[in-house]
Amino acid sequence: MSLDHTILGIISFQPSAGDDIKVEFEPGEAGIVSSISFGTIYPLLKQLEEDGLIETYRETSEGRPKKVYELTARGWLELAKWLVRPPDYQIKMLF
Repeated sequence: MSLDHTILGIISFQPSAGDDIKVEFEPGEAGIVSSISFGTIYPLLKQLEEDGLIETYRETSEGRPKKVYELTARGWLELAKWLVRPPDYQIKMLF
């Protein structure tokens, strides 16, 4: 599974700040088994923005400004292409 695409998927539910995205990677959230650090998240967000897949805007919440990430049209298209792509591994049928 691509971490970039997972982040695009999280942002697709609603525009999100880095803190919001990190919460989704906490154990037990969104079916994730292990957490991920801000040191991993923010460089990926920067790259996604440079690639034109997300854009940012500033929002003030509880007195402090924060950067919020939102998918661009190109980001929506990339996420859709990834979602219809067959998995890289063979899925075994149980019945």
